[in-house]
Amino acid sequence: MYERLDVSPEEKPRLEAYKADTWKRIGDLYVVFEPETALPYYEKALEVFGEAFEKDPEDDYSGEGLLETLRNLARAFKMQEEYAKAIRPYERALEVQKQLLERLPPEEGRDLGTEVTYFDLAIMHSKLGNREKAVEYHRLALERFEQIIAGNPEDLEFLFVMASKVGLLGFSLMEDMEYFRDYSEVAIEYCNLARRTLEELSETFPENVAFLEMLVSFAEKLGDLYKEADKLEEAAREYEHARKHLEVLYESCPENYPYGIQLFGALNNLGVAYSNLDEQEKGREYLEKAIALNEQLSESDPGKLEFLKRAFVVFNNYANVLKSIGDSKTAGEYWKKAKKIEAKLEKEDPVWAATL
Repeated sequence: MYERLDVSPEEKPRLEAYKADTWKRIGDLYVVFEPETALPYYEKALEVFGEAFEKDPEDDYSGEGLLETLRNLARAFKMQEEYAKAIRPYERALEVQKQLLERLPPEEGRDLGTEVTYFDLAIMHSKLGNREKAVEYHRLALERFEQIIAGNPEDLEFLFVMASKVGLLGFSLMEDMEYFRDYSEVAIEYCNLARRTLEELSETFPENVAFLEMLVSFAEKLGDLYKEADKLEEAAREYEHARKHLEVLYESCPENYPYGIQLFGALNNLGVAYSNLDEQEKGREYLEKAIALNEQLSESDPGKLEFLKRAFVVFNNYANVLKSIGDSKTAGEYWKKAKKIEAKLEKEDPVWAATL
């Protein structure tokens, strides 16, 4: 039989905090697939962490535990689409974050995630139809992001991560077409803040191609999202951004095959976008550049089928533009080329051909 170990009054709060952490971790196991099961575990952990933090706000262990529990409790409500119930734990998490910000040095306060809590509150209020409150919290999130970015000008890795984070939040808003329709201005502000940050980094450190590569990725993603939303002028503008950055990358490293493939994609997208905007001559120009680049890439392309697949796509797009400007003869020639490629692909890669 084990002897009972007495716990001193000084040790008891920490022991309780450990128990609360265990309850929180059990809740974490259920929160995604059984959020209703997670709730009582979070509530038990919340009571202990809350009391400990009130007694000693400088205890990092209870502070971090309280924040995590509050955010996960809100997440459990959100998973059940109980958005009104999620708001209170998010608001309390924000109160704790603000309290911690007052005593923590800036380099530690930047990691508290206050900006994400603002964002989450904006989403909850938008789900409840409270647009004014949602926009208010989005503005606070953007303001906090700007403060953090401006306060860490020398930390390149951190700034890169923050730009990615802001951009992903903007994309998450734009990917929801209904949300994008109602909150397009704030969605675009998130993306623009990410872009400005990366552009400043790229100008300051031109030797670091990671910043340009991320700018390309942002522009391509934004172009595709605008295209899905049938905003063709905006899509063309983003594809132009991608093309501009890719030309710099490809010219500086022409042996980098992936840069060439991405540049081909940007040229092809621009050709289609401008032709759909009734700027056929501009569309034709870009598609001709895409055809020429694909021919160049094929010279060192170890996978011949990839060249044929790109040729099939761009030949069809080029033929459509030619027909729209009255050059039916040349259009017919390119359709024949595309048809010939299609026949070959049906034999060589029937799975891909079946998707056409």
